[in-house]
Amino acid sequence: MFWRDPQFAAVGLSGSYITQDADWYFIDKDNSYYRVGLFGDFYANDQFTLGGSVHYFNGSSEAFGKDFADHDGFELAAFAKFYATPELAFSLRGDYMISDFSEDGSGGGSDDISFDGFAITGEAEYLVWDEGLSLFGGARFASREFDDMGELGIDDVQVYAGLKFALGGGGGSLLDRDRSGAYDNTSVMLEKLPNAWASYGAAVSSELRDDPIP
Repeated sequence: MFWRDPQFAAVGLSGSYITQDADWYFIDKDNSYYRVGLFGDFYANDQFTLGGSVHYFNGSSEAFGKDFADHDGFELAAFAKFYATPELAFSLRGDYMISDFSEDGSGGGSDDISFDGFAITGEAEYLVWDEGLSLFGGARFASREFDDMGELGIDDVQVYAGLKFALGGGGGSLLDRDRSGAYDNTSVMLEKLPNAWASYGAAVSSELRDDPIP
């Protein structure tokens, strides 16, 4: 839900529900999150858009049909988008996450594991057909860290490309679409990066191979 003046700005409330399935060795984990927050965009002129958001998320992981751990925290994001022409846009986005994993206590533990990180994304998009079809490509670097076992770090590099079709958004430029269409509330940290628990399992196994426990 949001208010928007296409000549000035947009502010609103966004929410989502995310489900994931992650395999960690022989353990199959089902993860589910709800996510809610505030966002705002400022249309500086016909070439620049600035925006930001803050979201709270809370989720849980299940293994063997039982609760395994809870994961909750905050995501903060900021971006700048430059329209070189009405059909060509370049964007730079930064995301930051502050979160904790909490054991449910069923196994006798109750320690929290901090899981924090950031991501930087650069992207270009070109409108090839004014009825809503565009091509896009970009690159992303992300770094996340668990504070247990000597602060395990996970770095990800992503390069991607694809095409986008704006349903009901044809008949205009990229600028028109972005300032009159739906708001994209996809989470970079929870949806576009590898699953947290899968990454944790890979990091732990790598750490143990490099420095095995006696």
